[in-house]
This record gives sequence, structure tokens and C-alpha cells, in this order.
Amino acid sequence: MAIVETTQAKLEADVKDVKPVLLLFTAPWCGPCRTLYPHLERFACEFDGRIKVMKINADRAIEARERFRIRGIPQMVFFVNGNEYARLNEVTVTRMSLTANQWLDDLGLNVRTNYSTAQRVTESDRIWLSFAGDPAVKEVCIARLRTKTEKEVSPPSDCLAGGPDQFEIVIGAPTALGSLLDAVPRTRLMEIVEAMPVGADLRQVTPDVLYEFVYASEWAVMPGLTGPGAELATEIMMLHKREREGLTIPADAWDAIRRSAVHLRQAETQSIPKADMLEALAWPQYDWPVNDVLHGMRILCGVRSFPELTEALGEEIRRAHIEDSERLDSELGEPPSGGGEAREIWSERYRERQATLERQRRAANPKLWSLYDRYVEHFNATTVRLGSEVACLLLKRLGENSLADNVGGRNSVRG
Repeated sequence: MAIVETTQAKLEADVKDVKPVLLLFTAPWCGPCRTLYPHLERFACEFDGRIKVMKINADRAIEARERFRIRGIPQMVFFVNGNEYARLNEVTVTRMSLTANQWLDDLGLNVRTNYSTAQRVTESDRIWLSFAGDPAVKEVCIARLRTKTEKEVSPPSDCLAGGPDQFEIVIGAPTALGSLLDAVPRTRLMEIVEAMPVGADLRQVTPDVLYEFVYASEWAVMPGLTGPGAELATEIMMLHKREREGLTIPADAWDAIRRSAVHLRQAETQSIPKADMLEALAWPQYDWPVNDVLHGMRILCGVRSFPELTEALGEEIRRAHIEDSERLDSELGEPPSGGGEAREIWSERYRERQATLERQRRAANPKLWSLYDRYVEHFNATTVRLGSEVACLLLKRLGENSLADNVGGRNSVRG
């Protein structure tokens, strides 16, 4: 059973189902939401017939967003007998999987179908053919990319494929590769797309690039970890090494690793950026949530290479942002439904009040916020450097793929 897309008009009837309903509030522009979709789809199929899995575009469901007090997206709400049973606010792939399974355990419904094993076999045997083996398809895709302007908010991978959710169909490669393309600097993007071979199996490109990026590049995760975080990272890396040797890792082993990663964050035995990074890595390589991994690398590398921002100062800044956000919500309430003048007035008041609170923070502690400004500048520069590294690794890997194709070998070449 696939994910069901609901609307504001149908939502009330949809959640009043005899089966429990798992609802994800999302939006087309939300990068983390795009990371969740393949995992949510798999979850829907694994529990086919036991629950209904749905998503709703929060931008087109203002009343529903206000009714359920959705402060940010992605956000997941679980309904039983039409009533809210529980919710998850900070949704990552790992937390979504573990939390939803726990909810089903509580209801005695956590008995999976045989979908998981069968589907993985099918997925591993799937034949990928980039650009449908047709150079003309690639030319059309490149032409679309050339016309993309800086003002367009859609990701480059959507533009390349001609729309959202079309990457696998049109490009003939896993969506994870599209997420990598979205992460590289725009100045390198065309070069990379032009390097993508026609008629090749590109499924191994993303796992290979991320493996080298995470474990073997100058940005490697391991040097920045100590204590329990380093121990868990070593366990995760060893599982990935075994995968690359062709060994099958039992699903239970990955489940245990993910629980350990979430527990590490909850126990506060590791800084939040490091714990979030471990959460993102705790998956088989073909299932890596690419956006989560890349975001975790940006945060981790940004903090690691800016020692002036200690964990204590970082937490102080984070809490200040949370407090100001909660204060704004309390003072101004929910935005008016729909668009129009009332919503514009509310938005202007929100921005003005937000600016006032920020000025007050900066006046009270100028040294801290000057440090924060320097960190933001450093983080942005780090993001560009990381994107450039991903671009270089992609070009290297695509070159290997093209060479293998030319000599008549298999198109998925492990690095």
C-alpha cells in the first residue's frame, strides 16, 4: 500500500478510519521531508492492512495546521479511532522509524508483512538505466536545467527531471543521487550532469560517494568523536564495511544500532550535532537518508573547525532561539487562515517583533552574538567547501562508471 495524499477538505474523514492513521505534515520545498518519503513508503508497505499512512501539504492546509498546532515541518501525528494518539515533532528518518514502531508495539500491531524481505530482493535486482538509454532524454533534461533561474525554489534534481517525484522515472537512477546533485554548488552542477553516462546503472554511485565522504575524506566523521559516540561510530562503520564486502547485515542489527544512536542523544552523553550525525549514519548504505547525512556533516564539520563555539555556548544560542520562537507564538498566536491582507499584516508584525527580540539579545550579550555571527559566516563557507568535495567525488565516481561502461563491465563499480 502506497502513501495516501490527503487534503484539508478530506482530512477529518481520512483520519476517522478503523485502522490507525500515521499522518506526516510536509511541504514541497522541505528538504528533510523529501528524505523521509522513501522510508515512509516502505513503512506503509511493511504494515499494509494494519495502518494507513498519509501525508498532507501543510502549505495548502492552513486550518489543519492550526488545528493540530503544527509549529514546524516535517511533523508526524498518529491517530487511533479518529483521535490523536501521539506525535513526533523533531522528525528524522531514524526517529520516525523507531517511534512509529513503538506506537504500533503499544497497540499490539507491530507484526510486519513479508514485504520487507521480498521488496529488498526486488530492489536489489532492479535494473536501472540512466536516461532510459537515450541521449535525447539526457539533452532534454540538461536543457531544462539550463533554463533554471536563481529565483526558482525547486531543487535542481526536480528541474532536471521535469518535476517533483520524477527523478527515478525520468533520470533512471535512485532519488538518493538527486539529493547529492542538490547538494553541490550550482557552478559545478552542469559539469556533473553532463558527466552522467547514458544507459548506465548508477545505483552504486551515491553509496560509494557518501562512504568515501564520511569515512575517508578530509571531513571524515571519526576524528571528531570521542567516548560513547566514537564507539558507536566504529560499530556503524564496521557494519558498512561488511556491507561493502558483500555480507548481509540482519535488520535487527540495524534496529539495535539506531536505538543506540537515539538513546545517545536523549542521554546527552554526546553533543547534539554529533548524536544527530550518528542517527543519520545508522542505516544500510542503500537506505542512507542523504539529506540528513549531508546536513549532519555540515553541522559536525562546522562546529569541529570552529573551536571558539563550545558546546555550552552553542546550547545557549540554541535555547535563546527556542525561547524567542515560543515567545513569538505566545504573543502573536497563529497566523490568519488563507492569504490576503490580514496574513501579510501578521507576518510583518512577526518580523518586526522577531527583530526586536534579536536586538535585545545582542544588546544583553554582544560578545556571544558576535561569536554567533562569525560562526554563521564560517558555517556557510564550510557548506560551500563540503559541497565542492561532494562534487569532486561525484565526478570521480561517474568517471569510473563511464569507464566501466566503455569496457563492457558492470556499471555499478564499487570504490
